[in-house]
Amino acid sequence: MSAITQLKTLKEVFQYIDDTHPGWVVDMYDGYSKDYKELDDNWRKICETFKTTPKKIILIERLQVDDHYSFAELLSQCGFVVRTRYEFSPCSTCRLLIPNEEVYNRLKSSGKAVPELWDTKCQGC
Repeated sequence: MSAITQLKTLKEVFQYIDDTHPGWVVDMYDGYSKDYKELDDNWRKICETFKTTPKKIILIERLQVDDHYSFAELLSQCGFVVRTRYEFSPCSTCRLLIPNEEVYNRLKSSGKAVPELWDTKCQGC
């Protein structure tokens, strides 16, 4: 893991991750659906903590107890959000991320502002 901390650019970091854990990064997205403003707000707060700006949301295959946690921490400090592909999927129209129904239900039951009904696409799309 110490090798990744010696890399100078994000391109090198992503190449290292792909070389050591092929297929771990599934895809990258620009943000969350506007229907889930609180998720974007939380992302911005984390970025402020690390004195960076939001970059992309990275969907990964899974998060295991090994280098994956260190990769996720490093990427978070650089302004990325790391989520599994089982938690979120893109809206078919705008490609912003929508939580799956299980995550939606957890958000709703905890009092977060979410659409009244879960859907696979944004309300505005």
